[in-house]
Amino acid sequence: MRPDIDPRGACLLALLEARRAAPLGLLALLFAATLTAARFGGAAQLEPALAGLVALDRGPGVAAAAARASAATLGLALGALMLVPHAAGLATRWRHGDGDWLGARPVGPLGALAASLLGIALAACAVVTVVLGATGLCAATQGATSGDAAEGSQASARALVWRAGPSGHVLLHAGESFVHRLPDVALPVGAALRVRLQNTVEGAPYGDAELRVVDDNHAPLSAPTRARIVRRTYAEVPLSATGAPHARGSLKTSGSPPPERDATPTARGGLDVVVTALGPGAIAVLGPRPIELWGPPRAPWRADLALAGRALALLIAAAGLAAGFGAWVAAPLATLGVAALALAFAALTPEAAALAATWLPGSGLGAALDVAAEGRLPAGAPPGQGVGAALSVAAGLALARAALRSWRHAA
Repeated sequence: MRPDIDPRGACLLALLEARRAAPLGLLALLFAATLTAARFGGAAQLEPALAGLVALDRGPGVAAAAARASAATLGLALGALMLVPHAAGLATRWRHGDGDWLGARPVGPLGALAASLLGIALAACAVVTVVLGATGLCAATQGATSGDAAEGSQASARALVWRAGPSGHVLLHAGESFVHRLPDVALPVGAALRVRLQNTVEGAPYGDAELRVVDDNHAPLSAPTRARIVRRTYAEVPLSATGAPHARGSLKTSGSPPPERDATPTARGGLDVVVTALGPGAIAVLGPRPIELWGPPRAPWRADLALAGRALALLIAAAGLAAGFGAWVAAPLATLGVAALALAFAALTPEAAALAATWLPGSGLGAALDVAAEGRLPAGAPPGQGVGAALSVAAGLALARAALRSWRHAA
């Protein structure tokens, strides 16, 4: 039986592979590109606040946040183009003699593969750190130059607590109402609720809608809000805790993802979210999970950590699978295979996506970046995504190990 690589050699191999996957020069270019895009890139075009709604912040602060989110998306995409093809070509490079330096005596492929993938994971950590570091530096410099306005914008930034609601769209004609029951909700201080809506009739330039939130006793938790929906937008209302039964406890919503735990609830009970179409156009409540509860701001570093966790899980899982596929097919085909797999997961139905969200690496990354583009703080990443990334790496190891069974015999 051939001995496997020793721990010291595994550490050296991991460091070497990390340097090869993400050279310092490329990391510097990635930092510069992300920083430039965040500082000078055009902001995304956001929907205007509509009459009767609590106005979302559409000022320079949100425009800058949208530019930073776009820059983060660009930086992570460039980082994936660095790491995934490199991982896909790992087995090919070894077959061409790149791994002969591993030792004078025969070395088993499993330990060498694991060490190499560990190095690529370290490179992924470096990529995520560089990208988010560049956007964070841009945010810090913009905050320093904008003064009190930036501080006020940061103080008013809300944090996403949970999403709920049907998995599909609900169409409402004039006079029809959509009622969604949330049986067990704890409201933090300063909470707000919003619903995604869209005018769906091409012949009607707009559709009027009314949004109400009531508790178990039909006491209003928000003033009835009438809005004129011209196109897709959010209807948002602040919530009052005066009508709900007072009880302390952890935030909880039946059928919703686990919320953040740093918001302090002041009231708990059932809620009814009521959306009524007033005409002339029909209104669609846009699923999946169109109802969102927003709480008071929390420490921004927690949101950054959650975003980094999602991105890191996605990059590590993609690199692990690419290494496995690349042991059987050419590196470009392996890279395309990983991309096709990512597109297949992105095309999942809302029901399947909701089931896979807890375990699928990188699930919700796009939604988290969309939240960040509004100048708000995304929810935390499920811990199961780390488990999903580890399973993806294990699958890649198994595929590569089977293909490299006779690797050192031919060397």
